[in-house]
Amino acid sequence: KKNKLKKSNKLKLGLKKITNFTSKSINKVYKNFKKKQKIEEKNELKLKEEQIKKEKKKIELKIKEQSLKNDEIKIKEQELKLKERELESKYREQSTKDEEIKTKEQRLEVREQKLELREKELKQRDLEQKKIEYLKHQAEKELENQKIKMWEDKFDQELKLKEEEEAFKFEQLKKKEHEESKEVLITKLESFEIDNNKKN
Repeated sequence: KKNKLKKSNKLKLGLKKITNFTSKSINKVYKNFKKKQKIEEKNELKLKEEQIKKEKKKIELKIKEQSLKNDEIKIKEQELKLKERELESKYREQSTKDEEIKTKEQRLEVREQKLELREKELKQRDLEQKKIEYLKHQAEKELENQKIKMWEDKFDQELKLKEEEEAFKFEQLKKKEHEESKEVLITKLESFEIDNNKKN
C-alpha cells in the first residue's frame, strides 16, 4: 500500500510538474506571442506613423512648392505689371517726345517758311534796288548823253558860227582885196591915161 501511494504521489507530482511546465510554457509562449505581436503592432504603428510623417512631409513639401510656385507666379505677375507700367510710361514718354519732335519740326518749318519769305523779300528788294540803280544809271547816262549832245550841238553851232564868221571874214577880205586891186588898177589906168595925155 505504501509503495502504491508513493507511486501515485510521484505521478501526481509529475503530472503537476508537467502541467505547471506546460502552463508555464504556454503562458511564456503566449506572452512571447503577445509581446511579439505588440512589438509588431508597435513597429507597424511606427512604420505607419513614419509613412504618415513622410506623406505629411510630402504634402507639406508640395504645399511649400505650390506656395513657392504661387509666389513665383505672383512675382512674375508683379514683374509683368511693372513691365506693363514701364512700357506704358515709355510709350507716354515716346508719345511726348514724338509730340515735342513734331512741334519742333513744325516750328522749324514755320522758321524755314519765314526765312524763305524773308529771302524772297530781300531778293525782291535787291532786284528793286538794282532796278532803281539801273534806271538811275540809265537816267544819268541819258542825261550825260544829252549833255554831251548839247555840248556837241553847241560845239557844232559854235564851229559853224566860227566857220561862217571865217567865211564872212574871208569874203570880206576877198571883197576888200578885190576892191583894193580894182582901185589900184583904176589908179594905174588913170595914171597911164595921164601919162599918155602928157605925151600927146
